[in-house]
Amino acid sequence: MAKALTTLGGYTPKLGGSGGTVYSSVKGKELSLANIDKFDKKVDQLLNRLIKKYGAKSYNMARQLVPVDSGDLRDSIAVRYYEGKSGRSITYTISANMPYAIYVEYGIGQTEQPYIRPAVDTCRAMMEIELRAELRRLCR
Repeated sequence: MAKALTTLGGYTPKLGGSGGTVYSSVKGKELSLANIDKFDKKVDQLLNRLIKKYGAKSYNMARQLVPVDSGDLRDSIAVRYYEGKSGRSITYTISANMPYAIYVEYGIGQTEQPYIRPAVDTCRAMMEIELRAELRRLCR
């Protein structure tokens, strides 16, 4: 008896077995290049959307967490997006462009008051949760 597990871009893995024999089968039409390419594009689109969403959230959170005296450090915080060499994925960076930014973030010569690391770490965790949920949805 074969049981369907999950559908992945049109591909439905099948498992079965009896009397100590285990087998797996894949129908050729289910595992077509068109289905794989379609799923691959959806995943790329999903990742790029999430990177943009959580890049913006990281930026906003860092601006909320940074200690403010004159506001110059807060105003120097920026988010930048970079396209990968393949053109399929993007990366974001959060930076602060003031000479003393590293001293505030890492506490060099003073008590540290991190603002970029907690923002990025929090948003990375949130993005991973959303990514898992979205991938489950795509694989149905």
